Amino acid sequence: MSDLGTTPLRQSLHDAINRYEAQIAGISDCFDSFTADAIRHEAEVIADSSNSQLAAAAYMAIRGHFDMLSTWYGAIDQLDSEIRGDVVEGGIAAEAQQHLKQEARALFGAQQILLRAIAEYYHGAAGPLLDPAYGYAYELSNSALSPF
Repeated sequence: MSDLGTTPLRQSLHDAINRYEAQIAGISDCFDSFTADAIRHEAEVIADSSNSQLAAAAYMAIRGHFDMLSTWYGAIDQLDSEIRGDVVEGGIAAEAQQHLKQEARALFGAQQILLRAIAEYYHGAAGPLLDPAYGYAYELSNSALSPF
């Protein structure tokens, strides 16, 4: 976050964001290139060569990623509570609102990546992608269309 200044409110926001970043350290990186192939690879690392072990290992790999999403969500919830706890009246600071929204979008993106990887792993396809490059819209031939 750029130059938060040294007012108590801004310092409090800065401290809350630092605690949040420490809580989720590395989680978002786990979703950067998560695909059906990543599930297969993690399952092979966890399991021996039997198919029954691979199925259980794939379940463990997927479950671990859902747990990371839950941890991330909990950290956002805690950050939101900390930020709002310092507000006496009115809304929260614009930079705090922007940061929360950015983190919520990142969590949404990670969840979409996980769900797509699971669909591809079990069914071979995941359907059209809500592309973050287009503001989580479907890229069409001549435009982009957002469901939001």
